[in-house]
Amino acid sequence: MEASTSTTLRLLTHFDSFELFSLVDSDRPHLGKYQAWVEQLQTVEDADNYVTNCLMQLVTGTGFVVGICTYGKLMGTIGFQPIDFKKMRADIGYWIHSDFEGKGFVTKATLAMVAIAFNRYKLESVSITVDPNNTRSANIPKRLGFVIEADEMLAPNMVRYVLTRESWLGPRFDPASIQQAK
Repeated sequence: MEASTSTTLRLLTHFDSFELFSLVDSDRPHLGKYQAWVEQLQTVEDADNYVTNCLMQLVTGTGFVVGICTYGKLMGTIGFQPIDFKKMRADIGYWIHSDFEGKGFVTKATLAMVAIAFNRYKLESVSITVDPNNTRSANIPKRLGFVIEADEMLAPNMVRYVLTRESWLGPRFDPASIQQAK
C-alpha cells in the first residue's frame, strides 16, 4: 500500500483513544527506540489524555496535531508541538506504526503540514528534530529540502532540520520566474 489520495489528515477525537492506544501498544518496542513519550502512554486513559491535550493545543493556538489516516484507519500522528508565534516557527513531530513505514505516508503528511505552516499559520520556518540513527525519519526532511541547523541546545544524538518559508515558497512558485523560464 503506497501513499495516495487515500492518505488524509484529520483532527483526533476522543473516539480515537482506543485505536491510538492499540497502535502504540502493538508497536511499543519499535516506537520506543526513538520516541520517549511511548513510555508515558500505558493505558487507553493515557491516550485519551493525549487527545485532550492535542485538542487544548488547537483551542489555545499552541499546537496542531492530527491523525495520519489511510482509508479512515489511523496509522500515526503528525503535528506542530509547539507553535512559537514569537519566532514564527514550529517543530513538526511525527510517528507512524511500523506496518505503514516506507510507503510515503509520513512524507506526504509532512508536506501537507509544511503547507499548513506557511499558508495557514504564516510561519517563517518549520523544523524537524530527529535521531540520525532513525534513518527513515531523518530522510523525510532531507527529501523535502530541509537543511541541518546547528543547535547546541539539542541532545547529542539529535539533529534539527529546518525549512524556511522563503526557500519553500521561493522562485518555483513565483509567476515571474515561470514566465522567464518559457
